[in-house]
Amino acid sequence: MSNPGLCQYLKANPDTKLSCSPPPQWNLAALTLAGFYYSSDIAVADARVREADAAIVTAGARPNPRIGLGPQYGVRSIPNFVPWGIGTFSLDLPIETAGKRGYRTAEAQSLADAARLAAGETAWAVRSRIRAALLQYMLDGRARDLSAREEETLARVVRLFEQRVNAGGASEPELYLAQSSLQGAKLKLIQIDARVSVDRNVLSAALGVPLQALDSVAYSWPGFDSPPSQQ
Repeated sequence: MSNPGLCQYLKANPDTKLSCSPPPQWNLAALTLAGFYYSSDIAVADARVREADAAIVTAGARPNPRIGLGPQYGVRSIPNFVPWGIGTFSLDLPIETAGKRGYRTAEAQSLADAARLAAGETAWAVRSRIRAALLQYMLDGRARDLSAREEETLARVVRLFEQRVNAGGASEPELYLAQSSLQGAKLKLIQIDARVSVDRNVLSAALGVPLQALDSVAYSWPGFDSPPSQQ
């Protein structure tokens, strides 16, 4: 994510409002631009738009005249005479009538508009994938943090019950119950860790970058801790 080309691409876009590149924390806007930069779908859509724009120019151009100058074979009885020679000269000046060039240009313009709409849909699809992947990654990351705190708390509870059992202040069934809760919390943390790993792979695929490129990358989502009201 520290590619110099990507950094220049981010700085050239005023919507990101980046003071430095790569940013210390990647928000959705910056990640979306990174996805645009690396996305093969965006590259294909952009190429189709350029091709459609070039077709407009071609459609509006006047047909080039055609010049013909071909060989001619002549029969002669003179010895050592070469029968081949230069043939007749021809000049073809195409003339378009009934507004054919205008119709052709209008058709090319319509195809170019369709290509731009398709490119916009592709860009929106890329952004949607990145947004969904980032949100799920951050949600599961937060769940992992909470689960880790829960495991730490239950581990302290187990140690306290062990001390109380040794001192005769608690029964062993109470200790077994606390230990069972601790094992459940550990299993839950393992499951969430697996989900976070999957989420990270999904995010790297949505961005079009290798998984190693996300190492040491921090993310930000303004308002993540205070979701909008349902009212």
